[in-house]
Amino acid sequence: MVGILGPPPGIPWSRWFGGYDIPEDVNLPPLEEDYLSNLVSLQAGDEQDLTNPATAQQTIDTFTYWRAKYPGQIHVLSQMQKYLDTTAPLMDAMQPDIIVGGSYRMNNKEKFVAEPVRRGGSPQKMYKELLMLRELCLRGQAGSGGKPIPYGLYTQVFYQVSDGDYKLIVSESQMRLQQMAAWAVGCKWICAFIYNSNVSELGAVHGDLLPVFF
Repeated sequence: MVGILGPPPGIPWSRWFGGYDIPEDVNLPPLEEDYLSNLVSLQAGDEQDLTNPATAQQTIDTFTYWRAKYPGQIHVLSQMQKYLDTTAPLMDAMQPDIIVGGSYRMNNKEKFVAEPVRRGGSPQKMYKELLMLRELCLRGQAGSGGKPIPYGLYTQVFYQVSDGDYKLIVSESQMRLQQMAAWAVGCKWICAFIYNSNVSELGAVHGDLLPVFF
């Protein structure tokens, strides 16, 4: 995969380790070490279940290790914004540099208990979740002296062939709506991610490299 970065040190890039489970080895592979100087950020897992004690501890351990091993990179925690209440109690232990959430409301249908199904999606919930993310990050974390930490948004521009909720081409206006909403609440990071692995019949497969926009 380093071939897409060009000759070392390559273009600015980001690294994602794991999916719902963080691997035990969170070091850069040897081929990627030559590109370290242009590595912008490292993400530990993706929307992992922080209510699971083992998963939570692995996340904490990963950030602790990265602070010593890769101090020059941004250490990213990615969580669905509707689950931020499970993130708050772990903030001081994890100490991420930034929390990035996804609020994918431009879908075909929404299945939530005691809530109506909205065809086409409603941005109202996205606004609510962005404000939850803002409130969490404004509290800061241990060692920051109460200084807020940055927060950001993964925008919904992906397409999944087997998922009825996300088998939808997002319009340009819907893309801009997500970006403007994120900036309005103070997000410092926006990423329109793509999957760099082949798409299987089960849907998109998580990859390792993400384009990053600051």
